[in-house]
Amino acid sequence: MKLVNLVLLCFFATAAHAQRNYKPGKVVTLAGDTLSGQIDDQLWSVNPTLITFRTTAGVEFAYRPGEIKGFTVGSITYYSLLVQYDSSSKKIQRLSESRTPTYKKANLFLKLLLVSRYNLLEFLDDGDRYHYFLQDGDTVEELVNHPFLARKGDEISGMAENKGYLGQLTNYLKDCNSLVVSKNLPYTQESIGKLLMKYADCKGYKSLKSEAGTASVATLSVRRFGVTANVAMEQFESQIPVGAGYGYGLFYSWTRPNKFYKTTYRFELTSNKFPQYTEYFNFGFSNTYRTTDLTSTKLSFIVRSRFGSSRLEPYYSMGVSDLFLNTTQSTGTYKFGVTFGAHLALVAGMGLNFGNFSPEIRFELGSAGYSSLQLVGSYAIFKTRLKKNG
Repeated sequence: MKLVNLVLLCFFATAAHAQRNYKPGKVVTLAGDTLSGQIDDQLWSVNPTLITFRTTAGVEFAYRPGEIKGFTVGSITYYSLLVQYDSSSKKIQRLSESRTPTYKKANLFLKLLLVSRYNLLEFLDDGDRYHYFLQDGDTVEELVNHPFLARKGDEISGMAENKGYLGQLTNYLKDCNSLVVSKNLPYTQESIGKLLMKYADCKGYKSLKSEAGTASVATLSVRRFGVTANVAMEQFESQIPVGAGYGYGLFYSWTRPNKFYKTTYRFELTSNKFPQYTEYFNFGFSNTYRTTDLTSTKLSFIVRSRFGSSRLEPYYSMGVSDLFLNTTQSTGTYKFGVTFGAHLALVAGMGLNFGNFSPEIRFELGSAGYSSLQLVGSYAIFKTRLKKNG
């Protein structure tokens, strides 16, 4: 118990300290003035919706898109622009059969990837979908890559894409006769950026590639840190009655950067309270009893795998857990501690994802008759997406 509480304390102290990450930065106001100071760099993977700027005098200001013209932190620049973008999800369970983009108009912070005759900007939404924009002076247009459901006869055959960006690029770059936009051009920053740089060379323009655009094809792995708790019906050993228990602790998970983020690896460190039980003894003319309190520190490794494409993201889980026990026994007169051996258990369960909250039904079966049917709830306090060049 003390170990878990100490880990919890250290975790939250570290997390609170790590919430701020000020780096030298600049903000361009709507009036066109450039303010130097520090910006809280949250190492954004998706485009930020709010930034915190601290002046040289130590005064903090929060800015949303539309409230400034842009900002630079380190060597990465974001422009604040009012744009129309395709708000359709790329997740197949949320797609329609419409080939036409569902446009939404909003102020966004767009990451600057390339400065040239046409600037290339990027927006990664919270559904992990990339949007690329071309800026021509005051005009900003999204390059269309609209996903939709394709139908074959009376049945849905899968996902298709309206690759309008091929025609758009052809139109933008048509005055360079030696440049041909391939019908197989991928919708990536690398492919579009290289094409725009070739156009710049063709027409005699200079190109400046932002540090934000130096990666080739990037994939995203998702890391989550959070808290977990459970209530359970448990039998600790075969000779001990079934009863109600509970537990709480921390988890860390890593989701592989594959197409549907199918597989998640998860570690849990929890403190658990098992059902208390009492044994009675008859010694001749007198009766006595012994009450046992069981607690444990449990370390679990679990693999979650999504098996459906609904928006609730159903998954099954399998893994192992190891219980390190603390046991206290008391009689009518005495109280003393004893320790049972560690218990290994196999874990299996099923659950759903509701954003940062994840409920799960889990069953554990281990040595010496240990079994546990649990209702587990987890909440992700921090979620980060890390890029890995590929």
